[in-house]
Amino acid sequence: KFINPVTGRVHPSFNQVGARSGRFACNNPNLQQQPSRLKTWRHIYKAMPGYKIVAADWSQIELRIVGQLSQEPAYIEAYNDKKDLHRRTASQMFDLPLEQVTDAQRSMAKSVNFGLNYGMGSATLKEKLKMDVGIDKPVEEAQRLKEVFQDMYPNVTNYLYKSGEKGFSQGYVYTAAGRLCLTMNPGIETPEYTAKNRGKNLPIQGLCADMLKIAMREIFLKLEPAGVKLINTVHDELVFECKAEIADEVGEIVKTEMEKAGKQFLPDLPCVSEVTIDNYWRHQQ
Repeated sequence: KFINPVTGRVHPSFNQVGARSGRFACNNPNLQQQPSRLKTWRHIYKAMPGYKIVAADWSQIELRIVGQLSQEPAYIEAYNDKKDLHRRTASQMFDLPLEQVTDAQRSMAKSVNFGLNYGMGSATLKEKLKMDVGIDKPVEEAQRLKEVFQDMYPNVTNYLYKSGEKGFSQGYVYTAAGRLCLTMNPGIETPEYTAKNRGKNLPIQGLCADMLKIAMREIFLKLEPAGVKLINTVHDELVFECKAEIADEVGEIVKTEMEKAGKQFLPDLPCVSEVTIDNYWRHQQ
């Protein structure tokens, strides 16, 4: 029902400041919330004949931002040395050598890394593990995993605590790009837990939004004259449609500008953009 009868396309609406973090919001329909568990779902979004869809997103960008903001040595070392942070976390959590960590254990550690970087509690972590990897652990085990994480990454733990306290005491926080994000609802009482969680989340998600918009500006200046269209943006991902013969060149330009935008705010570790080129909007692995 969203297909335009004249163009044969879907034309969603985007709001550049639709989210508290500064991320874009999207509706009618929301192309930022497409089913991620159905790996072939994005195949329905296809390029015109003779064209390609070029999609680029940052690799583990929120973890990299946390590493930079907290100055966590283990994060900075892992990303500079191209080590697998999730496998490293799993190794400590399950007291195993790196080479003995299973894929299932790595998946658990990945959920822990992403969840606890936002200050998630043990009960919520339990539910996240069940949803993400289908493993139903007792709350006590989720609490143990949380404590191992906090011991492994003390700078991250300390940074998130202080950022959460600022979110509650000040009612706002800033991104590293200097943009103010409100953690309290003006004129409405905001629960302490909510304000602290926002204090932890907004500097991370907000900086990602700032970086993406800087990249979008530079990419527009380079690609618009060639008729390349930005057709979607999903938090840390940009999606373009272009003529097939220039797809590789477009991919290189997008990758370069995204990494340049990230490097402005992540000087201590690499900001890596991964590009896919296909006849449809391919799901990033």
